[in-house]
Amino acid sequence: VKADVHSVVSSSRLDSIRSVYGVSVAKNLMKVEVSSCDSSGCTFDMDGFISNSNYVAKKTILVLFINDRLVECSTLKRAVEIVYAATLPKASKPFVYMSINLPREHVDINIHPTKKEVSLLNQEIIIEMIQSEVELKLRNANDTRTFQEQKVEYIQSTLTSLRSDPPVSPTPSGQKPQKV
Repeated sequence: VKADVHSVVSSSRLDSIRSVYGVSVAKNLMKVEVSSCDSSGCTFDMDGFISNSNYVAKKTILVLFINDRLVECSTLKRAVEIVYAATLPKASKPFVYMSINLPREHVDINIHPTKKEVSLLNQEIIIEMIQSEVELKLRNANDTRTFQEQKVEYIQSTLTSLRSDPPVSPTPSGQKPQKV
């Protein structure tokens, strides 16, 4: 079986994202990390990249790996979209890359026949922690926003022709306007 995407083994995740999704995506990403540890060890840890407010897209892209397996989690996707809805312009959607590691027994892969959609044990708590971290990261990073500057040039001949057109007089309804 031939792979659809090939990246250099020694490249970083950000380099891999850049090679697959492009420079315009990679330059607008921020690192994000969350972990939950207690006396018995770490129950989960997540690291990844999220787009900043300068990133503009028409649909949400969530690249999610759980225990190094590419999967989908619609609940997590909706939770992230809710955070971004308060931050991004209305028509813009986020780019999110997350890699979550947790004990195998905490992942239910029997949600969908293709095993692409998963559910997690303590899913609400994990998603709430991720959502809080994404929100915090966005709030701290959104002090600055980049705007592209465009130069506006007025053409003198256009302004002159606008001034030289004769005025139009108001007409009773139903009649065509006439130049005075």
